Amino acid sequence: MAEHFCGSDYSVHFSNGACEELFWAWVRLLERERLDREGTALLAFLRSRLGRADGGRGFGLDPPPPEIAASGRLPLLAGVIERFAAELCREKPDSTLTDVIDWDRELQINWLAKLIDLHELVCLAIENASDRPEKFVLDLPAEDRNECELARLLNRRSDRERRAKQSATPVTVDETIARLDELLDAASHCRLSRDIRITIAALFSDRASAKLQSGNADEAIADLRQSAGIDPVAKTRQMTLDTIEELAGESHN
Repeated sequence: MAEHFCGSDYSVHFSNGACEELFWAWVRLLERERLDREGTALLAFLRSRLGRADGGRGFGLDPPPPEIAASGRLPLLAGVIERFAAELCREKPDSTLTDVIDWDRELQINWLAKLIDLHELVCLAIENASDRPEKFVLDLPAEDRNECELARLLNRRSDRERRAKQSATPVTVDETIARLDELLDAASHCRLSRDIRITIAALFSDRASAKLQSGNADEAIADLRQSAGIDPVAKTRQMTLDTIEELAGESHN
């Protein structure tokens, strides 16, 4: 079971435990403020969601719940999200905002990737466009921003795949390849850590599969060679090399 913040075009997903920690952080940030009526109403809403069982804390944003749809409350929530994101940009986030999370850089980047999209969903739910806050900029080193963007795009991809399973309209091969191109471009700007290399290898392999579906065996083989060349895992690298040999043999028959 997971928690979902759903918009019209995409959703942001957290585990049950992570979502509970998220709400605690929002509540504690608001409790430190001198709140007006709208802020007090938002705080009451967040506290009420905290009291729900696992799977019931997330909420839709198209439309938003009536408790926070009133003027002023969604911009306040967007501001709380932004303040929490700013905290996660720090080397050592405020440990009093959450209960059980032991932050490290990878975890912070993964959360920031979700908070960026969640902030956007909240802003899109604000009826009056002039009241929508601007997209916030992460105060991170360039390499961390790049990894955050890759994590965000990978989250979006997972969400699209989840939605596609529930849709009567299949995703076309061209759309799949375009999304993989975008991901590979984002990955090319990241540090080549072991995890990033594994991700890049998988993306090249996925694009090769898509190109095979479109009938382009030569480009598929080229992508598989790229995958094998960067994959640090010996087992999957050998599997890719075996596939290349098989496809190359078929192309000569």
